[in-house]
Amino acid sequence: MSPIRKWQIVTVTSLAVAAVALVAAFSGWAAGAPAPVNVAYVDTAVLLSRHPAAQKAQADLQKELQALQAEFDKKSAGMSQDEKMKLFNEYQQRLDARKAAVLASVTDELKSLIAQTAKKTGYNLVLDKQVVLYGGHDLTEDVLKAANVKK
Repeated sequence: MSPIRKWQIVTVTSLAVAAVALVAAFSGWAAGAPAPVNVAYVDTAVLLSRHPAAQKAQADLQKELQALQAEFDKKSAGMSQDEKMKLFNEYQQRLDARKAAVLASVTDELKSLIAQTAKKTGYNLVLDKQVVLYGGHDLTEDVLKAANVKK
């Protein structure tokens, strides 16, 4: 599973929890009068595909993958199938760790941009587009503008 897909699953799960909290607030489960909630959403797939940091991260990871592939091909020449599998697993772990580190950096930046944009535009709850069935305001383009990304 790709790191981007993992991030999307984690995001969707956390956003589902936020949606439950929102329902609780509106249904009176929370103590006191609920504050008005202004809901927006973002398309994380679009943010990840168009944000310059994400594009650079993908390009860097592609270069690293090619370098690791060349290194693997060189080292694995003449190895048995079991040795190749062991070496492949080592390389895969290295690549997965690198992807996770790069993705964490990009997602931290995106979360910060989303929070800043939401605050600036008066939204106090931002969900991922995948969990929104109806309503809300799409902040995706506003977040990209905040990141100086042109259409």
